[in-house]
Amino acid sequence: MNTSRREALKLAGMALAGTAFPSIIVPNRAFAGVNSDTLKVGLIGCGGRGSGAAMQALKADPNVVLHALGDIFPERFDKCLEGLVKVHGEKVQVTEDRKFIGLDAYQKVIDSGVDVVLLATPPHFRPLHLEAAINAGKHIFCEKPVAVDAPGIRKVLELAKLAKEKNISLVSGFAGVFMNPSALFLVKSTMVLLVRLCLFIIPIIQVGHGLFLASQVGPMRSFKCATGCIIRGSLATIL
Repeated sequence: MNTSRREALKLAGMALAGTAFPSIIVPNRAFAGVNSDTLKVGLIGCGGRGSGAAMQALKADPNVVLHALGDIFPERFDKCLEGLVKVHGEKVQVTEDRKFIGLDAYQKVIDSGVDVVLLATPPHFRPLHLEAAINAGKHIFCEKPVAVDAPGIRKVLELAKLAKEKNISLVSGFAGVFMNPSALFLVKSTMVLLVRLCLFIIPIIQVGHGLFLASQVGPMRSFKCATGCIIRGSLATIL
């Protein structure tokens, strides 16, 4: 079957946590044959995480290029591009007129002719950027977390449904979803153990701290100080 990469992308429309990032770009093995069309990637948010996402995107396929950058801070462009050019050379095709600065830079990247956008700004802006990319019909890598509050999460859930209806590939950075099941079980077990140790140790530390402070003051203040530390320790553990 001779299917173009863009057609494969449309066939790959999925909800938020369906796959890991490179699957947006890497052609499905079911589609045999060589694709000559080039995918243009736009990076929104050029900090460390955004630069890393762009690095991964350019490694994913021979016919992927970085086409545009967007950020609030222009000084981030040079550092981002320096690392990318060092590794990927001519695959970095960002000209001066495609380096967009300001709070509206995300929209300019989306409108610059890209096929895929990488959303890697601080998460406060994620729902806004995600909505703009979906409305423009772009395929999306959306870094986690996808929002910082309940209204933002609800908005992203609605947008994920819309992306699926429009056959837009929307994936997030939950790489752990694709770990070996045994490794994933080990990670989860370790996390549970660490949480339980914290729940056991923190109150002991707080009580010890309270008793130490109590020994440094008079009897009445000793009682208040120790009691306050114990209460604070208990509340910190619960919350």
